[in-house]
Amino acid sequence: MWQRLSKRYRFKLLLGVTTDTYDSFGLISRCDPDAVKDFPSKVQPILDEALASVGGEIDQAYPPFSSMTAINASGFRQALWKWSREGRLHEIQSVPTKRVVVHTLNWTDTSHITGAELLDRCKADCLSLSDPSNFRVTEILDSWKSSIKDRHLSAVTFPVLTIVVDVSSGTYVRALCHAIGQKVGCGGIALEIERERVGPFTLKDLMLRQTRRQQAMAGGGEESRQ
Repeated sequence: MWQRLSKRYRFKLLLGVTTDTYDSFGLISRCDPDAVKDFPSKVQPILDEALASVGGEIDQAYPPFSSMTAINASGFRQALWKWSREGRLHEIQSVPTKRVVVHTLNWTDTSHITGAELLDRCKADCLSLSDPSNFRVTEILDSWKSSIKDRHLSAVTFPVLTIVVDVSSGTYVRALCHAIGQKVGCGGIALEIERERVGPFTLKDLMLRQTRRQQAMAGGGEESRQ
């Protein structure tokens, strides 16, 4: 039921950085603070166009690190994240896409974060994984360190946009972040994603519903048998 309902997300878009996962859990492929220097004066017109371009009905490509399966020229099929982990994404003839709808997209706030704060954020995110040993934690941290600390960018600031978006089911917010960053020309990743609504239900509604269901199941109530 919940999977088919539209969603509302509040997310933070970091500009000036690109990773292979489109978020802070990936290897940095580009770190370009000069591209967002003196934000927003230099990129404001382009940014407005980029935000508008991802609105409405769009064909969204699945992120490289997602569970969607893809097939190569030899007919071999596996999940996109496996192709990516093996460094064989180039073998995919066409990355699968999905038709999604971005109903509304509102840029509500702008803040800044330093390179040092970004590095600390990346470390915290990696350590929050349920099983860090099962992921590329060492490789990821080395990538962020070499891109920021080793280039003496610890004191440099990057813009962070807070955006609220209403989308159809199955929309990848981190893919929206990547698309916006690409269109602006500076790169962008999802720094933080929070789901605020599922269909007509707010996060508070869902938590209350879950609590009541757990209470009913604990007490052997009618809802526990549904």
